[in-house]
Amino acid sequence: MTAEEFRKSKEDKAKSILSGEKNINGLKVRFVNIDFLKSGDRRQGKQSSSNVVHASDRVFVLAEFNGIRIPFYIVTGDGGKEKVAVGKWYPSFGHLGWINKGTQEEINDAYGSKALKNIKNWLDQNVGFLGETDDNGYFGLTSETRASESAGDAKVFYDSLNRDLRPTERKFLWRTPEEKLQEQKNIQLGKQHMIDLVAKATGENKVEDSSATISSAVGVLKNYIVSKCKGDAYEIFLWSEGKSIVNNPPIEIRNIIMGMNPKISGSNFVIDNIDAVNYFKAWVPMKTLGDEAFEYILDNNENYLKLYRDFGRPTGRQNIEIIKKLETEGFDSDNFKALDKAEQQLKSSKAIRKIRF
Repeated sequence: MTAEEFRKSKEDKAKSILSGEKNINGLKVRFVNIDFLKSGDRRQGKQSSSNVVHASDRVFVLAEFNGIRIPFYIVTGDGGKEKVAVGKWYPSFGHLGWINKGTQEEINDAYGSKALKNIKNWLDQNVGFLGETDDNGYFGLTSETRASESAGDAKVFYDSLNRDLRPTERKFLWRTPEEKLQEQKNIQLGKQHMIDLVAKATGENKVEDSSATISSAVGVLKNYIVSKCKGDAYEIFLWSEGKSIVNNPPIEIRNIIMGMNPKISGSNFVIDNIDAVNYFKAWVPMKTLGDEAFEYILDNNENYLKLYRDFGRPTGRQNIEIIKKLETEGFDSDNFKALDKAEQQLKSSKAIRKIRF
């Protein structure tokens, strides 16, 4: 058997396995045909279609369930993601010259979707890795199922594969910092679109109207920030002009953040959030801030300072600093001398009491 005949036999076997409706853990799935142009098809006025296609040195299938279509591809290891197993199938949120995908953790977790993970496992068990047969093996597929991605040809393949998705096209040439940030933002939005699409189609992790769930969503975000404070609640004060920076949040927190139109820089998500002060007001009652957190709001945010004064439990020294900051009008020099004296007494005393004026 020649290499071409061997590739053809594997290709035909994969097509046969993928044909017809599958019941994958209770979900009815069809692997529908993907339209594409082979090299030379356009000149001849032809168009090809197959339920398994090779492009960009990857093999693709298109899973259709409950009215939506999600592409899956075989990982080759060329992308440099060391923690993602080579030869396994994974979902993608689009392909425009490069495969749109998330972090290694998100890829391995199938973006938190049980349905996508079940389909991925079915493909691994039933289709497996269409391995190379020679240097030009196309991962076991023949040239008959290889999509041309040359100018003018690629659109047919991309439009068919990405029908329900919002993929990002990556510029591999020089980009400005603003373009890089916008690209990262578009990637995150495309990923979230797929996650929401699958959730709505399957009912898992039910997605509700954002206006109805915003209060619970911001509460989850607040709790996450507080959980990272390591004792003194400092990170909850990383607000500047109504913004907060959240570093490398887990996927469930990232899903909430993406609904807040963040700016993305690497693993940092910068959030515009009008609820910042309300977060603090809900969190601070009966709390005593650590020195670092207190100095931060003392220097940067009077709204927080007033809320801490009214609802929190400032130490004696903190109370004096608050009065100096907020109530300077109406105090003469003797008043400040008295405050300074009280502050000195507090520094020399182990007892801490709350001073009210």
